[in-house]
Amino acid sequence: RREEKRREEKRREEKRREEKRREEKRREERRATMQRAPVLMSANLAEANRKAMRLYRAYLRGIPQMMVNYELPFTQRQVQQRIEQEFRKHDGGLDAATVDLLVFKGRQDLEETENVWKQRPHIMHYFPEGQQKEKSLEELFYEGNHEQKEFQ
Repeated sequence: RREEKRREEKRREEKRREEKRREEKRREERRATMQRAPVLMSANLAEANRKAMRLYRAYLRGIPQMMVNYELPFTQRQVQQRIEQEFRKHDGGLDAATVDLLVFKGRQDLEETENVWKQRPHIMHYFPEGQQKEKSLEELFYEGNHEQKEFQ
């Protein structure tokens, strides 16, 4: 009987060790997964603001290519000022989670712009002063400028 108890105790001990090894393996896998996954949430507001500044600088670096890709009728300075206005619109009074969300959306928007996944009207939407409604032939006729309209 004692021999059986010892064997039973040995099996239990071995089972506990095996379970402990499995648990440790699961923890290691979770750690490895967490290390690979990008951290989207900032630890504090200062870190979120740093991410926002990096995004702002990325936008500024992309202005020359944007102007070429979308044939923008503005100067680089005007485009820069408009980007600055968009960033300043959300300046102050925000928590880290909100800033992170805006940075995520901004990165997405920048990627779409850089990859030319947007069309020119999408970009012109940010410049309401540059959107002038084209006059119809009737309006030009009444103004006496109907010859200015090109016919195709």
